[in-house]
Amino acid sequence: MRRLFTCIGGFLVRDTIPVWLSLILMVAGAIATYWLAPKINAQFEVQAARREYLVKNLESFSGDTKGLIDVVASAVNEKSRPKYGELIATINPSVAKLQFSGTQLLYVIPEQSANIVAFQKTLSELQNEILAFQPGNDAKSILDTSKSLLTQSLGIYEALLAKAGLGDIISRPTTR
Repeated sequence: MRRLFTCIGGFLVRDTIPVWLSLILMVAGAIATYWLAPKINAQFEVQAARREYLVKNLESFSGDTKGLIDVVASAVNEKSRPKYGELIATINPSVAKLQFSGTQLLYVIPEQSANIVAFQKTLSELQNEILAFQPGNDAKSILDTSKSLLTQSLGIYEALLAKAGLGDIISRPTTR
């Protein structure tokens, strides 16, 4: 073993390289350039496309949820029946978008399927409560369901962040 290391050490400290070693290194470089580099680049491009898709889902999901919560908040504070009807007309498409988003997310983050299904059930419950609500009545059940929906959406949002590889970059807000 010592003799082998002495031979290798002597070879490495010389000023010249044998022709056969130069040829082997050139072939290895060509293989790395024409075969290995494109494979690595393709993997990076697939990973970037996945991340972009997840980020778009994340933005869409959070924007739709925020929009729904904003309209629900406006609706429960509305005293006029005609204006309430207008707000209800905007809630139904938002609920449909979120139901569809939930179905898409079942394929994106299947490990969160129980949370997504619970979110969809809470969403349907909220829609039914809003449709049955009469302006001027107590909105406590709607507000409680909205809080539950918001909590569930944050869990799904966090799972999407983690799936996109952004969960450790974005820190959770702290409460005081």
